[in-house]
Amino acid sequence: MAVSALVRISTHSSRVLVNRISLIAELTSHSLALLMEVSLPGSDVVFSDNYFNLPADRMVRISCPMPSGWTLDRAKTEFHIRSVYDSYSHGTEI
Repeated sequence: MAVSALVRISTHSSRVLVNRISLIAELTSHSLALLMEVSLPGSDVVFSDNYFNLPADRMVRISCPMPSGWTLDRAKTEFHIRSVYDSYSHGTEI
């Protein structure tokens, strides 16, 4: 049985599901999000796709093995998602 939780980050949203074996993230965005990157700091897992484009109003599902000894709450806390947009400063002077 899967347990789910919704995590909202910027204009992107992700639903993190976990079963006894896998962590599954369902990602959506209101606009095109280029070069999305997902990570789970503090773990040594490999996602089914670490870097991808996220089309507007479409869901992308990625997964990875659930790190040994982790809970859903820890996975939700540690789960990070960002796009190329997030790597630039916006509206600040240099």
